Amino acid sequence: DMIVLSARIITNLSNHLWWGFTETLRSRVRVLFNLQDVKRIMEQRALWLGASVIIASLLIIFAITLCFYMQEYLQQIAFIRIYITYLIIQAAVMLIYQTFHASIYGFRRVYRTLWSMNAGSVIAFLGLLLSYKYLGIWAVLVANLLESLINLSLGFYYVRRALKQLSQKIKINLKTKWEDIFNVYSLAAAGASVTIHSPLLIFLIFMRYGGEINSIAIYILIPFL
Repeated sequence: DMIVLSARIITNLSNHLWWGFTETLRSRVRVLFNLQDVKRIMEQRALWLGASVIIASLLIIFAITLCFYMQEYLQQIAFIRIYITYLIIQAAVMLIYQTFHASIYGFRRVYRTLWSMNAGSVIAFLGLLLSYKYLGIWAVLVANLLESLINLSLGFYYVRRALKQLSQKIKINLKTKWEDIFNVYSLAAAGASVTIHSPLLIFLIFMRYGGEINSIAIYILIPFL
């Protein structure tokens, strides 16, 4: 259980770090938007999307490799292996979405309906209640997967719609200039974006319960870390 909590916190922190890195992208497109230079905005978006796709692909390969590697040590606990793999893949896809979102968030908001912001959580919770009797602990994984699919799909949809309203095309350039992404400014922004609530929560849980805490409680807490 503590292994899964730790994995959730690491993937959560990685997403916070990446969102900090994309402050460089947001600041650039903000300036370019004021200059009405749409072509260079699309170029910046393509470069950053290319970087996120490369990093996400490496993370997915790492997740699958780790799943097979952990089989030797967690042979009797298939659920933990698959759940950790899911967390890493989810974080990888989230990197792409964050980059996509940041490329427009620098100069305008992405408006979403109230139902779209809560649909994933509500459907996942109802799915958990209805399926736990039949699937047991696996129902938690199914519910989390369902929530991620709904939230990310709706997120991509609304960002894409906003770009379509601006008549901006979506392109990906895999010839990324890494020095433009990992510079001093982006490192500072990444550091500032990291929150401490997840590590603090796991520390408090560990101090209070040690390794003895109900598994279901752990997995229900995970989306809030």
